[in-house]
Amino acid sequence: MELKRKKKNKKSKKNKKSKKLSLKSKIILGSSGIAASIFFFAIIIVAIMTLISGIVAAISGANSGNSSEYTDAAYGQAYDLSDNTQMFVAELYTACENYNVLHWFEALKAIMEIESGGEGPEWADRMCCSESQQNYEYPRYPGSITSVAYSMDAGVRTWISLCEYTGLTDASQESLLLATVQCYNFGPGFWDYLTSDESKYYGEFTPIAAETYQQYYRDKYGWTPGNAEYTDRFREHYKFPRELSFDTGGGSMISGAFDGTIGWPIEFTTCTTYSDHLAVDIGTGTTGYPVYAVGDGVVIWTYSFPNNIWGSGIDDERSWGNYIRIYYPSLGIQTGYAHLSTINVTEGQTVHAGQVVAYSGNSGNSSAPHLHYEIYEYNGYETAPRSTRLDASEFRKYYPDIVIN
Repeated sequence: MELKRKKKNKKSKKNKKSKKLSLKSKIILGSSGIAASIFFFAIIIVAIMTLISGIVAAISGANSGNSSEYTDAAYGQAYDLSDNTQMFVAELYTACENYNVLHWFEALKAIMEIESGGEGPEWADRMCCSESQQNYEYPRYPGSITSVAYSMDAGVRTWISLCEYTGLTDASQESLLLATVQCYNFGPGFWDYLTSDESKYYGEFTPIAAETYQQYYRDKYGWTPGNAEYTDRFREHYKFPRELSFDTGGGSMISGAFDGTIGWPIEFTTCTTYSDHLAVDIGTGTTGYPVYAVGDGVVIWTYSFPNNIWGSGIDDERSWGNYIRIYYPSLGIQTGYAHLSTINVTEGQTVHAGQVVAYSGNSGNSSAPHLHYEIYEYNGYETAPRSTRLDASEFRKYYPDIVIN
């Protein structure tokens, strides 16, 4: 009896030990399973996040004006686009990429702004191509296209066909680019008219050509097509390549601080100069920026020549374009501003430091919009002789912290 009880006790202890081992194994296996599950789900989450980041980056790249894939001074640049247009630039980018015409992305953004910038996001035909010959899938009447992606495709195809028709290959062909843009509105018949002997324009676009085409069409067919001011609208949202790339002439860049003993004449500080220039050129990208008097003074000379004569070889007063000279009695200097678009003062007028005296431009012998800024060390109301004009290194007398590279 005693022996049986001992054996039973041994067996009971062994069973308890087995149960303990079994429970421990289950805990270890269970913990391993949980860890594996967590690791598996972590991998899935990371993969999803990576995918989402890639999609967001792609969309951001298409929406950004700074994407290196398509933003290049040689392509021009769209600007001042409405929110309604910005919402759809990714779809336009995709269409341009599909047809290998990303170099026209900026111009087409401006066209989309003209066509549908005033429409709400529910308007699908963003490129307004329902009536285009490149619309193969929808009836050809206004607003028939109900797919944004298809509107982008049709718009890009329409543009490609017009470029082939007019011979446009790049954005530097400004007159041809404007003619092709007007064709987007009028149709290819405008190009036929522009190049006809009857029109006398010989393929050279002017806004007046658009007006005379409307009159020609009205007389011939009894109704007026399109919008003769279409290219004006286009220019409100598109900068030509030359308006983005300032030609330094192989000169030196000027940097540093531009606050000194006299004021700085404009809000921009990207400056260049070159040998024997005796001035600094301040790049502005486009025209129409305020130009300020650098002190209290008197306007002693204004000269008006609004035309651009870049590359003409003309080297007289006309090379300055629109120009003003101001004398500052308390400073004993004069400043000159050239290539202006508009002059706001008259000879003999008193001005004060910081007063807007003109607006920047691209007149005269100018390769791109900029302000030609001169300082003359001459104490008098007469026009200072050239011998008193400072070169860029001497500008340090008045702007001590500038650096010439």
